[in-house]
Amino acid sequence: MRSITKKILIYSLISIMHAGLGATVMEAAPLYNDSPQQIRLNSSQNQRDEQQRQENIRHQIASQRRPNENDQSWQNRQRHENQQHDNTISEIDGG
Repeated sequence: MRSITKKILIYSLISIMHAGLGATVMEAAPLYNDSPQQIRLNSSQNQRDEQQRQENIRHQIASQRRPNENDQSWQNRQRHENQQHDNTISEIDGG
């Protein structure tokens, strides 16, 4: 009889600890912790990421060699395009 009582006591304590741990984890979860300011920051970060993605796609297309383009003009155009790309990315990052 004592062993059954001990088992019931031990299992009930374990279940209470388990429920307490679950409540702690649920309370710490960031489900509803987003403030309006943080949402606004996430929105501006998403917008900045989208602008960078579009600029990278534009840069990739503009950097490709064109048909019948000689090496010197392609290198000059690439140099100019790289400078323009760096300026655009710094503008996006800066503001």
